[in-house]
Amino acid sequence: MKSAEPSTKVDPGARKVIPLPRAARRDRHELAFLPAALEIVETPPSPIGRAIGVTINGFNASHDVLQFNPALLANYAAVLLDTKQVGANTVIRIDATDSVTLVGVTASSLHANNFHFS
Repeated sequence: MKSAEPSTKVDPGARKVIPLPRAARRDRHELAFLPAALEIVETPPSPIGRAIGVTINGFNASHDVLQFNPALLANYAAVLLDTKQVGANTVIRIDATDSVTLVGVTASSLHANNFHFS
């Protein structure tokens, strides 16, 4: 008489498949931020942030000129608002993390002709 149990024979040529564990389910509030996280990963870093934050030595206010993208600083009035005297140096703050430091230059020696916006 035959048993009602299934056969446990293993085909020697068959591949063994190991199932991967399922990922944990994400909560609604976690999924809400997922596209933003992917966008950050896929968007290359801005070259503007890397190009600014410099220290300039030997700037001569009588003839040297700094050129700014108007998207960063629109005009001379904007530069004046973001210019601070720090010791013997002048610091022009572009945004919360980027600035230009003019070593040995007093802020009062700068004039509109020291700046170009294009």
